[in-house]
Amino acid sequence: MNEPQSEESILNTEKSGQKGKTLFSELSRLFRAIGQVVTEQAKSVPLKGVHAVSVRRKTKDLLQDAQKAADGLQLFKDKLTAEFGTAASAFISKSIDPMIKSALRMIDELSDEHADPSSMYAKAIQSAQLYSQFSDEGKLRRKIISESINATRKAIEKDCQILRNYQHHAFQELSSPESSVVSTLEKKLAPIFNEFTSLATTSTQTNDLREFFLWQSEIDERRTTLTELGLLFIDVVIAKVETVSQDVHETEEEQSPIDRELTALLILEERAFKLFQILDHTKIITSETLTEVSVLLSDLTVEVRSYENRKDLQETIKNILQHIAKVEFLLSAHSKNI
Repeated sequence: MNEPQSEESILNTEKSGQKGKTLFSELSRLFRAIGQVVTEQAKSVPLKGVHAVSVRRKTKDLLQDAQKAADGLQLFKDKLTAEFGTAASAFISKSIDPMIKSALRMIDELSDEHADPSSMYAKAIQSAQLYSQFSDEGKLRRKIISESINATRKAIEKDCQILRNYQHHAFQELSSPESSVVSTLEKKLAPIFNEFTSLATTSTQTNDLREFFLWQSEIDERRTTLTELGLLFIDVVIAKVETVSQDVHETEEEQSPIDRELTALLILEERAFKLFQILDHTKIITSETLTEVSVLLSDLTVEVRSYENRKDLQETIKNILQHIAKVEFLLSAHSKNI
């Protein structure tokens, strides 16, 4: 995440606090002004004569206040983006941009000198209702947190769907997947989906955006790890089925045994390296992750050991065993920290 900007920046803590207060003072003033206009409109429908002149004068004040509101909201958005970085900018924009667009719409409507006052002020009060829900910076921050949590839950649902789709596609590639294969894979994926369910129900009570985005980054990292592990589990189970199928249906036109075995070993090497990356690059390792990696590593080791007597494949086997040793070292190191 990006560090807060220097003291020379217009977004430093002291100045941003002052501008925040100014922004919300302007918003409050905007609500009061619109309320006065709507009240005056209610007293005289249709607006004629002196009432129309009075309303037009207030329109100028409303226009200035709406512009200040739009500028202030943009400043608030820029400040948060600079403070928390691009990773958080999408969530910040999703919460603040609709309010900015609403203010700009209000400016357009108030700038139209030929607009019918009745319809113009009806639209203006609709726009103002959005602002009235978030009359201070604290509420805006809580809005960002609430909407970001909802977005994260939807992303978790999408992660689960990706695994389901990948699993379905993998089964379709098999001529006739046995029920035992389906059952084995479901059993291996169950802990993954259980953790996704747990993540989806996780929440945080903090109103501090820095704490929240740290919390969210941990959730996102966990989502990535779970997805990668789930994909690996599917690949492992399907690869075993395909290997057996190839042994049964091999013909002269297919790969030679040595080529097929070398290809299989290269896939095992890639899998070992992937497990190493998961443990090496993930900042927060849970006990569940260690268990899932251990299961995958155990299966991998058994498969590699089955080739140990092949002298013509020793160089490739040696490389895989080195990756396995690194994964075992990281597993041991992480286990001591949990």
